[in-house]
Amino acid sequence: MNLLSDTLRPTVLSKFKANHNTFIETGTWLGGAVAVALQVGFEHILSIDVSVLHKETLTERFKDFIASGRIKLIYGDSATILKEVVAGLQEPSLFWLDAHYHGPGMAGPVPCPLYHELEAIGQSPIKGHTIMVDDLRLIRRHRAWANAVSLDGVLDRVKAIDAEYVLDYADGHVASDILVAHR
Repeated sequence: MNLLSDTLRPTVLSKFKANHNTFIETGTWLGGAVAVALQVGFEHILSIDVSVLHKETLTERFKDFIASGRIKLIYGDSATILKEVVAGLQEPSLFWLDAHYHGPGMAGPVPCPLYHELEAIGQSPIKGHTIMVDDLRLIRRHRAWANAVSLDGVLDRVKAIDAEYVLDYADGHVASDILVAHR
């Protein structure tokens, strides 16, 4: 098992970390992005996943960080849970949005909750969040779970959150696979 993310590289996350202390992820999968966030030095890491398939492995892998309170793993539908998380934020955070259908038993009521997640972030009274959206290659091609979203729809929702966002693209699985909205 790759201990770091196949998509989110430490150099990319470091570039956009800025003054953010909190990393919030949707779509934990095998915990690669959590490991990258640790490596980059986030003080607080929260990851939400709908599937409990890897819960035991992830709990063991990150047990010391979970015990110290640095990492919190939450299991449930990110479209619902992220609203609660955002409501409790005290400062701008970095969001890594990567929740989507990944096989049987590994999706919530919506195969790709990205629009719901962006709406939840948009409810935050705090400005200055950085939002990173993974898997643009699939969204652009309208593949499988990505049929429910479009790149234009994502961009419209991101700009509705903060019209002053600068939009950049970073390399992930392929070139320009990650949208980054930041100030």
